[in-house]
Amino acid sequence: MQTKGIGRLAALLLAALLALVLLPGAALALTADGAVETAEELINALNAGGEVNVKLGANITLTTTRQQFAISGKTVTLDLNGFALTREGTGSSPLFSINNGGKLTINDQKGGGSITSSYPVELWSNSTFVLNGGDLISAKGAVIDIFDGAKNVLAEMNGGSAGFTDTATNIDNVLGIRGGENVKVNINGGEIAADPAGRLAVYISGKKAGAIEVTIAGDSRITATNNAIQAYSGAVINVSGNAEIHSENRNAISTQSGYGVVSLTVGGDSRITTGSRMSAALSAQEDSSVIVEGNATVSSLETSDSASALVQGSSSVGKLEREDSSSLTVTSCRTDDLANVKAFLDPDAAVAKITDGSGSAFYVGEALETRAAGVSEGDEIDVLSGDVALTNLPDGVTVTNSGGGTVSANGEDVPAGDSYTVETPLAIRITAQPRDAIVTEGETATFTIAVEGGTPYYQWRKSTDGGRTFAFIAGENGASYTTSATTVENDGYRYDCLVIEEADKDSLADLGSLAEGRDYVKSSAATLTVKAAEEEPAPGGEDDVPPTGEGPLLYVALGVAALCLLGLALPALRRGNRG
Repeated sequence: MQTKGIGRLAALLLAALLALVLLPGAALALTADGAVETAEELINALNAGGEVNVKLGANITLTTTRQQFAISGKTVTLDLNGFALTREGTGSSPLFSINNGGKLTINDQKGGGSITSSYPVELWSNSTFVLNGGDLISAKGAVIDIFDGAKNVLAEMNGGSAGFTDTATNIDNVLGIRGGENVKVNINGGEIAADPAGRLAVYISGKKAGAIEVTIAGDSRITATNNAIQAYSGAVINVSGNAEIHSENRNAISTQSGYGVVSLTVGGDSRITTGSRMSAALSAQEDSSVIVEGNATVSSLETSDSASALVQGSSSVGKLEREDSSSLTVTSCRTDDLANVKAFLDPDAAVAKITDGSGSAFYVGEALETRAAGVSEGDEIDVLSGDVALTNLPDGVTVTNSGGGTVSANGEDVPAGDSYTVETPLAIRITAQPRDAIVTEGETATFTIAVEGGTPYYQWRKSTDGGRTFAFIAGENGASYTTSATTVENDGYRYDCLVIEEADKDSLADLGSLAEGRDYVKSSAATLTVKAAEEEPAPGGEDDVPPTGEGPLLYVALGVAALCLLGLALPALRRGNRG
């Protein structure tokens, strides 16, 4: 009976489940990977409390023009997932309003995702917004707006873009940064564009000095048809990395001092440029302060009112202009227009024109030292003014003293009006040359060289045409070289040895580009003499017979003659003794 009851219960539960599945509107709210696909699902998901993670599974359109998501006291992460979120109409309410400890992060893991709405994102006090990917597009008003007087705000852009639709109305700033206190904006990547329409790409206005801190770094790009960045008041701004800020028709950056002084530092490898001949790329106005340093490039710079600007480091500057009671000082820089820059230089500043394969430019102070450290063989350094001591210059660099100051190159004085080409002898020196060798054919010959200094690498060569041309002998890289068994055909061959630093041995493959004495040393050529071997006579035969009158018969005849003479002499000697 119990078993039957359980069975009936299971059957009822199964039937109820099937009924729910088959009911109209009872379809699952999410896709298999948890992504939302309808406006209703999105609204329900974003309005949930606590920590919210939402991913789009389809393009979603919000038809209610006043639809708004309040991100308050909670953390929301929205992954566009390659899809488009659109709110229709041009209402004045923000799509996302962040305040009271709320945090919104927008990602786009697939790429190509977007949000199109009037006033897409608005930040109030105690709020955080992070854009890692996706395109934020406004049909009306600012794309990202930090509300006037807001405090304790953090906005960060690491990727994606922000801009306007082609049909946008009531154009505002793409990024509006207003604030009363502790407002921080970090732009580490992505693009902000007020093109083709728009008043400003970025507007900055703090209620007091230091109210706003803005960092623009990485590969970020900010562009506009008109002004790209207007820093009106109360901000400390740092531009670095490979950031690029460009205006087509006006200022790329203008600084002022409304409710508090704006301080701007441009460094790294950043580029501040304008396409206008009438406006400066960087305009410092009122009491604002500007520093250009590092390897930054500023195509033009002007100061006016009581503003101050300092150009230093290895920065590159174009046209400079100073108006009113403003201050513009250059301690070091790179420029193509020395005549213009001279007006802002110390008269004793070191200035040189450096010419390389790409052309010429003028370098001042620290920038001169930095650039000189990177010159290559064939480059020219013409010192136009000041005292300059250049060190560690590579071989083949020519230094000219046109300015009359005290100039030296690698410790060598360069008198006024003279030039000096750096040529450092190789540390390796030959102490014993290979000597000529005389051998009989079939024998080997050994040639030896002795050197001192450096870490030598040897390469022996052979000439078969009397020394007119030489060829490398493969694998012969020691201080001595021994030939194989010689033949008379080897007679007159010549041998020499090239010696180079071990670290530079591969450069011998392009010997024609090297300089003897500077890059390598070469021994004298030793000559090989090979004599033919003498032929030994065969045993026996006619060659073993002594000539006529020689040999044993001659000695016998001489002996007989001597005995006969003795026999004739003895009787006479006896008679003489008796008498």
